[in-house]
Amino acid sequence: MKGGKFNLNVLKEGGEKDVMKALLKPFKPGENRFGDLDVSISENNGCAIVNQSLACIECSVTQRMEAGDHWIVLAEVESGSLLDDVGVTSIHHRKSGASY
Repeated sequence: MKGGKFNLNVLKEGGEKDVMKALLKPFKPGENRFGDLDVSISENNGCAIVNQSLACIECSVTQRMEAGDHWIVLAEVESGSLLDDVGVTSIHHRKSGASY
């Protein structure tokens, strides 16, 4: 996946639950992954920007490494944008790695 692109959307405190719920639900191949979320497509890399996010960081994959049953992805930031200059970053903390 070297050279792959993705966006890291920084969620805003108070608005994160709906976004997380939408993105954590299962979806079928070919189904719109973002469902009813308000998203736009970046002109820079063609990836989705969740419009209710605090910020968006546009990245390009430089390396992937297997780590057991997961992958570690290293990426380079190509661009970024602040979508809300008043909001506060949401923090999500799981008590256990056993479930989301």
